[in-house]
Amino acid sequence: MIKSFAQMQNESNFREQNCKYFNFKDDNGSLIRKRSGFVTFSDQPSLSTIIAERERERERSRRVRKMEVGFLGLGIMGKAMSMNLLKNGFKVTVWNRTLSKCDELVEHGASVCETPAEVIKKCKYTIAMLSDPSAALSVVFDKDGVLEQICEGKGYIDMSTVDAETSVKINEAITGKGGRFVEGPVSGSKKPAEDGQLIILAAGDKALFEESIPAFDVLGKKSFFLGQVGNGAKMKLIVNMIMGSMMNAFSEGLVLADKSGLSSNTLLDILVR
Repeated sequence: MIKSFAQMQNESNFREQNCKYFNFKDDNGSLIRKRSGFVTFSDQPSLSTIIAERERERERSRRVRKMEVGFLGLGIMGKAMSMNLLKNGFKVTVWNRTLSKCDELVEHGASVCETPAEVIKKCKYTIAMLSDPSAALSVVFDKDGVLEQICEGKGYIDMSTVDAETSVKINEAITGKGGRFVEGPVSGSKKPAEDGQLIILAAGDKALFEESIPAFDVLGKKSFFLGQVGNGAKMKLIVNMIMGSMMNAFSEGLVLADKSGLSSNTLLDILVR
């Protein structure tokens, strides 16, 4: 598989960040900036920096141990995400429409509730990862749903892939009962979810977003805060459109290479260089 544009950019950034620059003047007195190779051991973080980083990690661990999170929806993505939370020290209470899907999570320490309302009542923070907009709305508005127990002090984080209008509707209902809301659709599929390598496109209540960072750090490799509710859903749609266009162009390129009598393997080798 060829490298994505993001991977190539990350490699370029790494090379740039790990080089030293030296300023000197040539024979005419002009200033020249020259780049050296990668940094040496003398450029490693100082002891105080290392100690500060370790203290931040300990503080994050303390926050995790105090954080009880509800999780609604244990499909392909939800199961992987909730499992990562458990493995990283979170106390997790789960719900799924088919309760038997909770069994494996229970074996790893999760608690189970029979309705979304019970999860909301028990947990200060609840994450939802549902299959589609209809399921996302149903969990919130149906009998024994989120709205029956959401109140001041409770946070609801919907990471399902839904349209902006659905996110806005859920946000209005949650905040109307005194709760706080963040939408957080993700870029990534099953494997990134299992590896905690999702990209989170969050929007909504800024304070709730910041409080959710310990969980987001476990679920993804990068979290973006995009402002008002609806922006996360819109960004996810745009990302999907761009990725789809890239895959279409890639496929057409392979076909064109084949029709031109060129090796597709050579084309792939060229693209990854």
